[in-house]
Amino acid sequence: MRVTEKLRFDDYWSDPRFEAKKPKFDDPLRDAYGDNIYEPLNDGGFAQHKSHHSLPDGSTNLYNLNKDTGTNAVLLSDDFTYWGANGPPVPAGLANFHGLDLRAPTQGHVSRFPPDFIDAVADWFNHLPEKGVRGVPAKWK
Repeated sequence: MRVTEKLRFDDYWSDPRFEAKKPKFDDPLRDAYGDNIYEPLNDGGFAQHKSHHSLPDGSTNLYNLNKDTGTNAVLLSDDFTYWGANGPPVPAGLANFHGLDLRAPTQGHVSRFPPDFIDAVADWFNHLPEKGVRGVPAKWK
C-alpha cells in the first residue's frame, strides 16, 4: 500500500466515506471485519467497538486499544493490493535484499528500509497487473 491519506481517529470515525468500515455482525463475514472501531470519547480516549480486535465476548481488549490508538493516525490508501491467501511469490531479489532482514514486525513499526529497496519494491508493485482486493484472508478458508 502507498499511503494516500492520513486522518485522525475522530475524523475516520465521523467521515461518511468510512461508515461501511464499521463492523456489522448481521451481514456477510466480510462486513464483520471492518476496522473503523474506535469511537472518540469526550475525555480524549476511545471506545473500542465489538470487532476482531476486541475480546471474544465483544468487550474491550485494552492491549489492542492502547496499541492501535497509541498514535492518533489512520493511514489510508486508494493505491494498494490485498492478496490475502492468493499472494504472488515475492521476487528473490526483494525477499533477500542484500542479506538484510526486511520483515516488518507489525503495524506501527517505523520503516527504515534503504531507499534502493523502496525503489525496487515500488517498481515491482507498479508493474503488477491488478490492484485492489484480489483475495480473502488466509484465515477465512
